[in-house]
Amino acid sequence: MAATPLLQVENLTIADPATGQALVHHVGFALAPGRTLGIVGESGSGKSLTCKAILGILPGNLAIRSGRVRFDGHDVTRYGHADWLPLRATRIAAVFQDPGSYLNPSLSVGRQIAQVLRHRAGVAEDAVHDRACALFAQVGLRDPAAVYQRHPHELSGGMLQRIVIAIAVAADPVLLIADEATTALDVTVQAEVLDLLAELRAARGLAQIFVSHDLAVVAQVADEVIVMREGAIVEAGPTREVLTQPVHPYTRLLIRDHREYGLDRFTEAA
Repeated sequence: MAATPLLQVENLTIADPATGQALVHHVGFALAPGRTLGIVGESGSGKSLTCKAILGILPGNLAIRSGRVRFDGHDVTRYGHADWLPLRATRIAAVFQDPGSYLNPSLSVGRQIAQVLRHRAGVAEDAVHDRACALFAQVGLRDPAAVYQRHPHELSGGMLQRIVIAIAVAADPVLLIADEATTALDVTVQAEVLDLLAELRAARGLAQIFVSHDLAVVAQVADEVIVMREGAIVEAGPTREVLTQPVHPYTRLLIRDHREYGLDRFTEAA
């Protein structure tokens, strides 16, 4: 029997109420616990807007025109800030492309994860430091106690992304959205972060949405994939099937363009 979906997006349309222009059209998919969904497409395809709608953080000039988002048994489609408080960062979390922009430059990274542990995870004050260091160790940071004292500007991009991931999973969410989370990283660090996300999924049963313009990256992590273009889904299915038997011309174009970046080893292994 198929697992009950943790997340269901049904016929989602996102538009600018002032102009009536729709930017995302009739998007729908389901995600079960412990599974990873890849969303792939070029810039402007609607990937990030779809994720922001799921998180309830659409820009102020946009709104859900129609459709529904159900998460963890809740219809969150029309949730406001107060409604989201029990869910965001505790049941659902996100990691974005530029980790430095989501960290306070004036505070040590230890103090920043400590705030999440105290206020979102309910960790006692005298246990926060040890829990934070354990999380830093889990995401592969060497000498966690020293890292705890550092400020963001003292750390590399790869270390900052690991810290943001540690903060994201600090309160044991059931869904993690990674929106272009490896785009700004060099190839070696990117591979390490992808491995880390896979380990967190295996260890925690974490469902993930992995958003990228890079089909080769999505191929490494996703059980299923949806391909978006101009705000709509043009193809969807199990990752291996989409990669080896693409139906839509745009998907075939993406596969052709990404062969030189390592996609061949996934399609040829099928």
